[in-house]
Amino acid sequence: MQDMLRVRILLRVSSTGQLDADGDLGTQRAIVLNYVKQMAGNGWVYDEADPASEYYEGANSGYKNPVEKREVLQQIKRDAKKKQFDILVCYKDDRIGRKSDEVPMYIKELAKYGVEVYTVKDGCITPHNRTEALMNSIRYWHAEGSSEDTGQRVRDTAIENVKKGRNMGGKAPYGYTLEFSGELSKHQRALKKKVKVPERVKIVLKIYDLAITKGYGAFKIAKILNEDEYYRSMAPNGEHWRTGTVGDILKNPIYTGYEAYNRRTHTGESLTRLSREEWVLSEVCNEELKIMEVEYWEKAQVIREKRKSVIDARVEVHRERDGYVPQSTSGSLPLIDVACCACCGRKLTNGSKYNYWTTKDGEHRKSLVRYYRCQTKHAATPCEGIGNVRADDLEEVVYGFVKEYLGVLEDNSMVLEKVKATRNLERENDKRRLKNLQKKVKDIEEDTKTLQEFLPKVLRGEMPLSIEMFQEQLNGMEVKRKAVLEEMHTLSVKIANTKEAELQTEQLLCQLPTWKDVFDKADYATKQMLVNRLIEKVEVSRDSVKVCVRINLEEFFSRMSGGFPTIPCKPGSA
Repeated sequence: MQDMLRVRILLRVSSTGQLDADGDLGTQRAIVLNYVKQMAGNGWVYDEADPASEYYEGANSGYKNPVEKREVLQQIKRDAKKKQFDILVCYKDDRIGRKSDEVPMYIKELAKYGVEVYTVKDGCITPHNRTEALMNSIRYWHAEGSSEDTGQRVRDTAIENVKKGRNMGGKAPYGYTLEFSGELSKHQRALKKKVKVPERVKIVLKIYDLAITKGYGAFKIAKILNEDEYYRSMAPNGEHWRTGTVGDILKNPIYTGYEAYNRRTHTGESLTRLSREEWVLSEVCNEELKIMEVEYWEKAQVIREKRKSVIDARVEVHRERDGYVPQSTSGSLPLIDVACCACCGRKLTNGSKYNYWTTKDGEHRKSLVRYYRCQTKHAATPCEGIGNVRADDLEEVVYGFVKEYLGVLEDNSMVLEKVKATRNLERENDKRRLKNLQKKVKDIEEDTKTLQEFLPKVLRGEMPLSIEMFQEQLNGMEVKRKAVLEEMHTLSVKIANTKEAELQTEQLLCQLPTWKDVFDKADYATKQMLVNRLIEKVEVSRDSVKVCVRINLEEFFSRMSGGFPTIPCKPGSA
């Protein structure tokens, strides 16, 4: 008597659209069950009444997600280990997955537990010898390549649509709503377009104003919006403002009138933000979507990127070269990011304290006395520095220098030309290097393509090269390609930063008259932003303050104070 083989089936759809279209799933189930019935003569037994006989995986890509992250496949493996079934049947081999380096090993692991895998299209795909194992590897290599080709076609189509300024679907960004455009897709679906919502546009502009003029981050901006009843009522979904929501608004170029694509990519189960060099933007600005000028939006990006580089210790060198944005503008000491002890070199911290007293009438009162404090001396570590300096004394002398310095800068356009010439030369050298790297990548890709053309001969044994050595060669080329691409990315960022620094210098000098007018009336946050743009550090000693500026104007300092600016200081208590 023929042994009974217990059968279970696997059904998988890879998109939400297929989940809604029951015809696809129903057809897949009917085809698989019909195949199982045809194999009944081979001892196959399938219990339709048992829910455990059917495994189902919905809206889960077999290409993007690794086997270990797919719970259904892991459940199948656990059940196979418990000897609960003997045959697993699915519609096609790609229902198990498309990852060439994982799926063949998964099938072999099920075989180790006594489970064979069958598909309606190919029959048994569990390998029983080295030849079948090799064919399985080739099968999933082709499947993975097919997914890559399909994904690339989808991306290419999306890129072309975005370049033409077409709406890519999804939810409308904050500040817009979706309305029917009156147009139909090639599948006769009604298309929608983004339309500005005036009340929310004002909130977007408020968020950018707080980020640019005050230097506030997403957390502080969200807090300010939530403290105001009107702003809170304008939060998405009528709830309250979140840091992530504000951050997304500050990074989205749609507010300049340009659609964007490829700002994020899937890495396993999560989304990773891509650098701006990898974004795809529409070629023409859509004036109907435009809320602000590109230059205004760019200011917010510069501020956010510089603050990020301050926080990230890995790019401290970058901060020393280009940075001028304070890490935080939420405190009451505008010089907190630039003031340091001239003796030990450590940054001065907030040493403010309250004075308490009682009036003749018995009323208790307090007042805040603001201090900058040396961290070393406060920790009882030897330091010959000042210890504490009153904030009003230090700020008075630094602000006096800033206003004099602004006046000198305003009259010297030659500085801008010198700085621009130096940065232009550096950028041109980097561009030539980048061009050479691009050629190197192209050569590697051509070599890889040529090598792949020999695959059929390798499989037929017509070349003195094993499949393992062949794969090793391909992997080596891919490692080289990725290394060069990473170097290209680093160089591209450097080129962009050089250009950005040049624009910042030009903007700095162009804004000087405005800065002079607003400096005295500015609040702490605004003054801190202005000071950090002009000053690299302020070295405080017992009897003087040394101001180190970001633009080298030594030839002009002689006109101001006879040399590098060292200003007498009125120290506080040591």
